[in-house]
Amino acid sequence: MGLPFLLLLLLVAASCSGKSNLEGPSDNILALQWPINACQVNCWNAPGCKYKYWTIHGWWPPQGGNRTNETFELNKIKDLLNQMKNDWPDLSNRNTFWAHEWEAHGQCAKNKLTVKQYFQRALGHYSAVKRCINVQPEKAKACFENLENVVKKCAIIKKNNLITEVRLYLK
Repeated sequence: MGLPFLLLLLLVAASCSGKSNLEGPSDNILALQWPINACQVNCWNAPGCKYKYWTIHGWWPPQGGNRTNETFELNKIKDLLNQMKNDWPDLSNRNTFWAHEWEAHGQCAKNKLTVKQYFQRALGHYSAVKRCINVQPEKAKACFENLENVVKKCAIIKKNNLITEVRLYLK
């Protein structure tokens, strides 16, 4: 093995500790975060950091085609806000998190979605896996993998030796 190959392996391994680009454009991923651990490793102190259950980090639908030009505006999801604050909290407390998720993942979805459709579908996927949201991080992978009718595979993401995220590859 040459040095360039080893460096590539190190880069791939390092990318797994944070947001990964290892997923393919056809994957349909629901990323969940364990708020206490995610906040600890990122030095965040938002109200949602106290939650002791899996919350949504993001929904990454299959990508493709042209981006939609629709912009994120909070009033487009105002009827979802109470549920969003519980199920998809902004742990960074920057007030731009949901806009970022829309711009990075919703606007690029292969099946064109509106802002509201994107967030509604993400919350729908979350509802389908709620049976496991109270399972402690160490036992989460087994629980989520048992949701065979919803999840085809599951990946655990660790940061600073803490399980911060689980990525559910949806069917």
